[in-house]
Amino acid sequence: MFIFTLIYLCLDFYYGFTIKTIIKGCLEIKTIPELDFLQKNFDETIKNFDLKNVTFLLQESKEINAFAVLSLRKKYVIITTEMVEHILKSFDTQEAQDKAFQGLIAHELSHLINWDSLPNLILLSGQVVAVILSNILTFVSTLVIRIISIIPIVSLFAVIVTYIFLFLQFCLNMIYSFILQPLYLLIERFFGRVIEHRSDYQSAKALSWESMYLCLNSLMALNGNTFNSSFSTHPSTINRILHIYKIEKSPENIEVSFFSKYFSLILVFASLVLSIYFLVMNFNHLNYLNEILKDYLALFYSSTKDLLFYIHETKLYLPIVVAIIAAFLTFYILKKISLFVKKIYVSKNLNRSENTPIDFLLLYAIQNNDLNAFLNILKSGANIDMIFEGHTIETYAQHMNPKFLKHIEKIKG
Repeated sequence: MFIFTLIYLCLDFYYGFTIKTIIKGCLEIKTIPELDFLQKNFDETIKNFDLKNVTFLLQESKEINAFAVLSLRKKYVIITTEMVEHILKSFDTQEAQDKAFQGLIAHELSHLINWDSLPNLILLSGQVVAVILSNILTFVSTLVIRIISIIPIVSLFAVIVTYIFLFLQFCLNMIYSFILQPLYLLIERFFGRVIEHRSDYQSAKALSWESMYLCLNSLMALNGNTFNSSFSTHPSTINRILHIYKIEKSPENIEVSFFSKYFSLILVFASLVLSIYFLVMNFNHLNYLNEILKDYLALFYSSTKDLLFYIHETKLYLPIVVAIIAAFLTFYILKKISLFVKKIYVSKNLNRSENTPIDFLLLYAIQNNDLNAFLNILKSGANIDMIFEGHTIETYAQHMNPKFLKHIEKIKG
């Protein structure tokens, strides 16, 4: 299956089967007269990137989103109709709207220039191959079972085989749904958040921080955008704004190294070549390798069983549970100590006079009861004595989250 996946991936990356499915129904923005301003912003922004032959598309969708995809021969930036409407409604002036669109476009161009969509393409290709092989296996198994069921003597065997097949399929689905997929998502989304920070940074370097700031500012009002979890696809919007705050425009175009850009592709082709080489060189020894694998799995099962019996008989599970609880308590205490130290540092370096563009982020941190974000915003230079619609930050906290007042009082001293 691994080799089939790699072969399909290579064909998919060259011919763009998956990409054609993704962009189906999209329209080129340059063909839509009323969105001429959007195409102008795209043309102006792409000048700051070492990119060519990128098509700017509009997707009819109620989702506020924009994304970038590519194959070996074609590159696309797609923005949804709802995203266009959202940014237009978020700002009153044409200048602010243009800057927000340029920040968004630059962010997506960063994804393109770094080939960030390739890992997802690998995943989608793997899913396609898995579905194809699963359908083939199901068809063959069903055919064999039906043939067997016709024979009177072995019809009972056909029923047994059916239930065994269904049980194995159920077990595989459970392993995928509750172990493999969550583990993959945890790792993939961690790196995904790192990539989003990098794309924000490159957008700010291409245009200066104001454009990306306005783009992110328009997302602050959306539910779920001011905090994140280990399974979030994006960092919190607060952290994203702080990450690009005051970054100056680079005098040079944004470009990436050959290794950084083509690493994933090189890895895929190397895996394909090595897999085929291994298969050819060891074709006559596959049965032997199969026996080794069976012996290894049997040994693993036996060792695991013996270990579990040993833990049960010696009551070793009690120290293991205590150790796990102690580890969680240690982590909790260290987190509290870290916040305490950060609170002392911030309280000694407060901005209490000069208003800044990030002052309003303090309100979202209070609303979400996020002390760590509140301290990070102050650390970045926000004014703790800001006035919001005629009210102090204490008045706002009293109304939105009274429990947060104790943190403000301690920070102010």
